[in-house]
Amino acid sequence: MSQFRLTRKMSITHREFFRLLPRAVDNAPVSRQNGRVIVYANEGRVAIFLAAETLRKLAMLELPVTEITLEFTDFTDAAREAFLARFDLAFQKGGG
Repeated sequence: MSQFRLTRKMSITHREFFRLLPRAVDNAPVSRQNGRVIVYANEGRVAIFLAAETLRKLAMLELPVTEITLEFTDFTDAAREAFLARFDLAFQKGGG
């Protein structure tokens, strides 16, 4: 059973995360177990751990920050890259 773990900080609240999650995982089945989210993708399983929400201050601006760890099980490198591309696109914020 192959595993790969990735941790990143995202400028997002838990509420926003769960609102956007279905689109990020292409509506794959999801369950919550023991403080983590399990995504049952065709390629394998992804466990997602969300740390407590914090704030990042930039001058007078406060932005939400959540550290997120994704743990992939039974994904090929190509499948993991495709999953992450979709995941990142779903959580991308527009601006300008």
